[in-house]
Amino acid sequence: MNVMDGHAIFNLFMAGAKRVHELRRELDRINVFPVPDGDTGSNMSFTLAAAVSGARADRSVAAVARSLADSALAGARGNSGVIVAQFITGFGEAVADSVSLSLRQFASSCVHASRRAQDAIAHPAEGTILSAIKAWAAALESSVTDSPTLSHLLEKAHPSLEEAVRRGPDRLPELKAAGVVDAGAKGFEAFVSGFRDFAEGRIDPGDLASAAFGSVAPSIEPEAEAHGSRPTLRYCCEFLMEARPEHSLDLDRLREELDQEGDSLIVAGGNMKARVHIHADDPSRIAGLLSAKARLIEQKGDDMLLQYLDAHERLSDVAILTDSACDLPAELALKYRIHQVPLYVRFGDEEYLDKLTVTPDSFYDRAERGPYFPKSSQPTALAFSRAYATLASHYRSVIAIHLASTMSGTYEASRREAERVAASEGVRIDVFDSRHLSGSLGLIVLEAARMAESGSSHEQIMEALPRLSAAAENLVSVRTLRYMVLGGRVSPLKGLMARVMNLKPIVSVDKQGKSVLYGKAFSIKANEKKILDMAKGYAERSPLASWAVVHAHAEADARAFARKASAVLGSEPAYMCEISSIIAMNSGRGAVSFVCVKGPGA
Repeated sequence: MNVMDGHAIFNLFMAGAKRVHELRRELDRINVFPVPDGDTGSNMSFTLAAAVSGARADRSVAAVARSLADSALAGARGNSGVIVAQFITGFGEAVADSVSLSLRQFASSCVHASRRAQDAIAHPAEGTILSAIKAWAAALESSVTDSPTLSHLLEKAHPSLEEAVRRGPDRLPELKAAGVVDAGAKGFEAFVSGFRDFAEGRIDPGDLASAAFGSVAPSIEPEAEAHGSRPTLRYCCEFLMEARPEHSLDLDRLREELDQEGDSLIVAGGNMKARVHIHADDPSRIAGLLSAKARLIEQKGDDMLLQYLDAHERLSDVAILTDSACDLPAELALKYRIHQVPLYVRFGDEEYLDKLTVTPDSFYDRAERGPYFPKSSQPTALAFSRAYATLASHYRSVIAIHLASTMSGTYEASRREAERVAASEGVRIDVFDSRHLSGSLGLIVLEAARMAESGSSHEQIMEALPRLSAAAENLVSVRTLRYMVLGGRVSPLKGLMARVMNLKPIVSVDKQGKSVLYGKAFSIKANEKKILDMAKGYAERSPLASWAVVHAHAEADARAFARKASAVLGSEPAYMCEISSIIAMNSGRGAVSFVCVKGPGA
């Protein structure tokens, strides 16, 4: 083969994606740089799977290259995944409108792709995937004159790629200290090995047509060897952004402005659509900077510290997962390795990740002064799929505990993906409808995580959950019905009457997870007294197992209420924290909630 049409290019990339997928667990294991979060192989595999799954086979190389580039950019995940996506984007740029490619055109397109990948990185490091790509592209260019066929060209260029991968530890101290090569570079070598396998006839096109890129069964060790140190920045943030009408994106300027906001910065794509990858401590700040320049069409914020702990410092073989409607302090969630999949908060045509890219300050400001009152939506199937597949690579089983199914489709979306991932991964996943939300869901999840940490089995935790759900209570002192009116849950007339009469309702959930009105008063003080009387009644029947106070941007009021509750109950709260934007959408600013798990017989 010395001339390639679109079908040949499509099969090359498909074969490369297949090889990376087969090696992804090993790549995850040796992942050290830029942070040892154990997901380089998974991210590269996901990116390439997205590229080939979203692309269309066509006789024209240009059509195939464009669809590969678009799909790769949309599906890119992680540092190495975004670099690979930019390589594919650069390849598509160089191909331009070509219907077919000669070997020389193929080599020059790969050289251009290498440069584009290099240019996307704010601070490129030697010894990484970038060095591997550069060495391979240069070898293609120097070997093309003497290569009669694609298989011969790829064979001649491969030693330079292998040498670049092998020399990585000599160029990067982190690799040398860990005694491994760069996972991204090794992944790119696997990708190109797929090219060779197809060009040399070791992979049949018919096999590629039916290739599946589902998850592979995890290989769980008692404790994975720790390569490198804990990440210094908390979140791996990614944003897919699209230029607004009659505007374009200036990637160089964007790269310059973001350079001081974190590290591992990559800005990939073109002047109409781009993907930003950055490690930072404040995803909401990055989201705010980017949304001022373009429309955000996709966001991700992976907790790299939690990923590191999953890989190297597990507390249990059972992973506990919940959603962002579960209100727990961040330090407790990290301490007990509690994973959260964020719901979405939508303002107009832009969606933000609850608790990650939207903060209470920005939420209340936009909800009260912006042109759109926010709406919520459940996590996507893809978000649950990624969460379950990642947890399955480190844990023997997963228990997901979600907000009431009567209030959101989150439970059902999670259950569907759990069934699919459990079948492909060979791991047990159970999904539980807590029939609660906010702080009461937090107490249920916290107890499950504590049971896991103390050595309770998957079965024992699942057996305890119905009892915990039945014993949990959530009493919310609502200061204003304005948010419920704006959100459509209360009619404007009822809202007006409540405001005129100064009604302060106590809102809760019943045993089926539906909102109920437990009582109403004409002052906040009277409301608090009713809640305290109810809490005292629970405790008199049986000492409370645990209790907490959560609030909607009302820390001073919450602390004052917690002191009164402590005096009445004779114990201290398990925690106090701010509620999520998803919950605040209904409770409104100023709400204070008493939540508890009652003791037996209460």
